[in-house]
Amino acid sequence: MYIRWWCLQDTVDILVGWHIDSTQKDKVIEHTATALIGFQEFWSADLSFSVTLLGQFLEDMEAYVEVYCIVFVTSPQYCNVLLGIGPVKRSFAVISLPLSGDLAK
Repeated sequence: MYIRWWCLQDTVDILVGWHIDSTQKDKVIEHTATALIGFQEFWSADLSFSVTLLGQFLEDMEAYVEVYCIVFVTSPQYCNVLLGIGPVKRSFAVISLPLSGDLAK
């Protein structure tokens, strides 16, 4: 299968956006996860892009934790912050799953 990598990166950005969006229906999240996992050969082909994307997820999770700590201390609305970290964590897992063998090398 021939896909231009820059085009795939744009597609990945869109799919990840849908996957992280907590307002999406479960079916959309399932389909985007399947599509992202299906790009395994492309994740492996450009580990730099893949690791950068995973790093962005980690940064997002860290930001949620920081906000959670601040909001938890100052406001009872901490549940909204906790709801935001779930989709980011799920997306990290979906992207890292196909890479697990490559990153262990």
